[in-house]
This record gives sequence, structure tokens and C-alpha cells, in this order.
Amino acid sequence: MAFPDGSWAGAEPFREEVLLVDTAAGARPWPQEPSEAQWLRRALGLGLRENLDKQGLEAVVVGLSGGIDSAVVAAVAAESLGPERVLGVALPTRFTSQESLDLAEVQARTMGIPFRVMGADEPFAGALAALEATFPERSFGLTDENLQSRSRGMLLMALTSEPAVHRLLGSSRVAVLNTGNKSEAATGYFTLYGDGIGAFGILGDCLKQRVFALARELEGLVPAGVIRRKPTAELAPGQTDEASLLPYALLDPILATFVETRRPFESLAEDLGELLEGEALATARAAIPRVMRLLRNSEFKRRQLPFALKVSPRAFGRGRRVPLTGL
Repeated sequence: MAFPDGSWAGAEPFREEVLLVDTAAGARPWPQEPSEAQWLRRALGLGLRENLDKQGLEAVVVGLSGGIDSAVVAAVAAESLGPERVLGVALPTRFTSQESLDLAEVQARTMGIPFRVMGADEPFAGALAALEATFPERSFGLTDENLQSRSRGMLLMALTSEPAVHRLLGSSRVAVLNTGNKSEAATGYFTLYGDGIGAFGILGDCLKQRVFALARELEGLVPAGVIRRKPTAELAPGQTDEASLLPYALLDPILATFVETRRPFESLAEDLGELLEGEALATARAAIPRVMRLLRNSEFKRRQLPFALKVSPRAFGRGRRVPLTGL
């Protein structure tokens, strides 16, 4: 409500509130507008809670990798649902570092959520043995990386119907939360039936830079070591996300400009000049063809991701409908 003196009266966003205003006495100033990270924190928390309620779900399982995406998802879930309704699970394979396990445990302890370590190397080794028996000449490669992710996904889904988990969380209505972000969805940097599983994706419409902003906003729930760490799926020795893709500080401006602001492809290189400069701008412009190719070729994978809250001007799915082929 606006008043002649320019003051405002209003309720807090994403929170139920009753506000009484004495129009004769004038309005109190509008509460300080939240930052984007504060806004996201409230929006995602409310969206998660209400969507699960309407689906009849009461508790969630989150695969804690020691990375920033799973850390933010677990923190938002614990804050909005209550820590007793969130189970954090570390799923190490032979390439998982001790740092990852330590960070996952620290975060779970900080949030007060139940935490378990469940080895994913055993099902991974079994799948490898079956492959090697059929193709003894094979060597380590992308197949092995994807098998690790799918082994983790299989175990996470198993937990949703496991009676011991139901007793631990006090409910049999349990779902897995997807931990992927929009940058990964855009480029296809995820494994179908692996880290692409879940009933709901909290970060599905958040580019990686927004995830970092959320993590800083959730200070106290997300360990500082998680924020400082280079993102990695740990599916091969020395692997990092940015080495496989592009530094997120360069990738996200390309995706934001083309996907979220609806700028035409023909002006993309020029439009990036509004966000980047110098060597960063030159590197991003040179990467445009590769990023566009990844974006086009990943549409069939995105169609199989869990649905996510729309928190950007243009989300994948209803906000951006493109054909699977003929692009």
C-alpha cells in the first residue's frame, strides 16, 4: 500500500503474515527488500514444503557428496521441513576423497539431520564385472563414470521404500530430492538414472552462480569448506566440473543471456559484452558454439529430469519449449 508521503506498508514475501495499517497515522516503511539470495532461500523453502505437502510426501533423502549443490539442497530442506525429516547419505566409490566424506558429515552434524554412509562401490564393482565378462578388452571411460552415478541413484531410490528409513524419519512417505542445477541441466552435465533422479529439483532453475550465492546466504548451515571447494563429481581421478565444461563465471553469463533473457542467438556474442570484459569476454565468446551444441543436444535428457520451481525469467520446460529434434 502506497501513501502520499512515499512510504509503504507491506508484508514479508513468501511468508504468511497479517499486517494492520492505520491509514490515518501513516504507513511504516516497507521492510528492506531482500537480496536475491534471501529471496531465493524463502521461495525455494516455501515451494519445497508446499509441493511435498500437496503430493502427500513428508520426508526426503539427499545424497550428500561434500559438494555445494547437495549442501544447499540439504540446508534448504532441513530449514523448511525440519532436520528430523531429512536424511543425508554419503555414497562413496573408489574415487571419493576423504575430504568429501568429512564435509558431508560436518554439514549433516551442523544441520542436525540424520546421516549415513552407504558404499556405492559394491554395486559399481558388480556392474563392472558384468561388463568386463562380456567385453574383456574394454578400458576405463565414460561408461565407468556413469555407472558410479547410477549406482548411487539406485541406492538412494532404494532408501525411499526401506522400512528402516521410514522408522528413522518417522514416515513412509519419503522421496529423493534431486541436487542438480540449471547450468548442469543446460549442458547435459548429469547422468540419466543417476544424479538425474528424484521427485523434485530445488535447484533446477538456478544457475551455478546463484547456487553459490545461496550457499553464502545459508552461512552456518553450509560449511565454508564446501563453498571454497572446486566443484567435482569425483567420477574419475582429478576430475573437476569446470575442466570438463567451462568456468561457471563464463558459462553462466552465456546461459543467462541466451536462455533467461531471450536474446537472439545472432546478438549473443555482442550481448555478453554487457556482463564480461577482457580475456573473460574473449574466452566466453569463443565457447559459444560448444555451449550451444551442448544445449541443443541435451534436450532429451532435460525432458527426463524431475520438475523444479521456476525462479528465473525463463525456466526449462514450460518457460522454454523447443522440439527434441530439428533444432
